[in-house]
Amino acid sequence: ENIDKDTENTDEADKIDKPIIRLKRKNILVLGIEGKARTDVMFLLCLDPGTKSIDLISIPRDTYYHEKGYDKGDQRKINAAYGRRKEKGSVEAVEKILEGMPVDNYISVEYEGVKAIIDAMGGVEIEVPRDMEAGGIKLEKGLQTLNGEQALQLIRFRKGYRDGDLERIKIRHLFIGKAANKLS
Repeated sequence: ENIDKDTENTDEADKIDKPIIRLKRKNILVLGIEGKARTDVMFLLCLDPGTKSIDLISIPRDTYYHEKGYDKGDQRKINAAYGRRKEKGSVEAVEKILEGMPVDNYISVEYEGVKAIIDAMGGVEIEVPRDMEAGGIKLEKGLQTLNGEQALQLIRFRKGYRDGDLERIKIRHLFIGKAANKLS
């Protein structure tokens, strides 16, 4: 179709284009803090208002990341970047390993915050994939609604996974999906 380029139509076109220009993808680094020196969980939420989609990039806590002067084995993991320069160190490390993908914002959540969020939601129903015991909390295999303390243990559980941290990430993604669905 032909669109007239007169003033009235141009103004209308500008009204349509301006919101599109403002729709910009945002990358938010989410850090689950383990004490003062490490992150236990790192993932990048990529929010795209244009497509109304959310992508999630998990960053395994043991991802190799070396900074000059930090040469010990446990210092060469990305989760140690937090201990050096807190959130700023984590943001810089993630941008570096993701080859310049910008991190626009970050969210840091300590364990108590995770528990409080889940409890405020009334818990999250999830299929626990196996019997688990961590932090003095026992979870039995099967469908159940987890409170904050139980949910924290599920997403932190690491022993006995055949695929190690990769299986832990799968469980975490499943949990995040269930929690997000409950909120929507």
